Amino acid sequence: MISFSYHWSIMLDYKIKTFLSVCKTLNYRKTSELLHMSQPSVTQHIQGLESYYNKRLFIYNGRKIQKTKYAAILEKYTISQVQLEKEIEAGMNITEENKIRFGATKTIGNFVIKENVEEFLKQKNNTAFFIIDNTKNLTSFLKENKIDAALIEGHFDKDFFDYRLFRKEAFVGICQKGSNIDGKVLTVKDLAGYPLIIREPGSGTRAILEMAMAEHSLSLNMFGRTDVISSFDYITDLVEVGRGISFVYQSVLEKNKNLGHFTVKDASMAGEFNLVYPKNCKTDSVEQIWKLIKGELETNSLLEQN
Repeated sequence: MISFSYHWSIMLDYKIKTFLSVCKTLNYRKTSELLHMSQPSVTQHIQGLESYYNKRLFIYNGRKIQKTKYAAILEKYTISQVQLEKEIEAGMNITEENKIRFGATKTIGNFVIKENVEEFLKQKNNTAFFIIDNTKNLTSFLKENKIDAALIEGHFDKDFFDYRLFRKEAFVGICQKGSNIDGKVLTVKDLAGYPLIIREPGSGTRAILEMAMAEHSLSLNMFGRTDVISSFDYITDLVEVGRGISFVYQSVLEKNKNLGHFTVKDASMAGEFNLVYPKNCKTDSVEQIWKLIKGELETNSLLEQN
């Protein structure tokens, strides 16, 4: 379970903290428990914001509450406000430690930028808070201000986040080396009946495959069986011994010479790697992360350059 917390100081109105907590939980009682305050106080804080902006932020749909379009707008900009305040505090509390907080999806973290992260950590004063997880969880971490940016494969809410394209990469099928489909060019329907090993819901690679199936009015049900495994290492090990087929980015295939591969000719099988960060919040931290993943970050701490 993902824990829920924001970084706060006296600069931010406490009502905003309450508001963002309600956006996350969609439950006044849970918010009161998380923030150690009474439920009437939670209600009072939300009503105070609604009075200030003269807009309804939450409405009831039966017994459940849901965000209005005005709550979505306020959430987007207050998350940016939290991020900017962190930058101010970092600038006012300069230390010798050069710390980067960021995340990456599993393909990118394990196969694409691994060497760049290792190079950054060779420097004595450099430290990292680096999370490798799926797209869904990383975007939640961004909203909760646990990380400053995330390098994400696949789809995300572009109304909520700004982004910079890192690169585009082919999405390929993998199979046991020497099998009857190794090296073949196939159609989507040719794959019907094969056992599939796929990542969990919320992962970028799964989303790309599901969209490719949907283009042909098909679903993952067309495969003989579907096993869900979150580890790329485990998936490639199983494919290598013939337990099923899977789909990965080209970077994964290039790192494993023991895998066979096939091409699907009638589906859009490619994806983007984007650096994603809160809307209107391209901070110094984001720029530093961008340089790191591009392999352009200076070897010495940025503090030593100032």
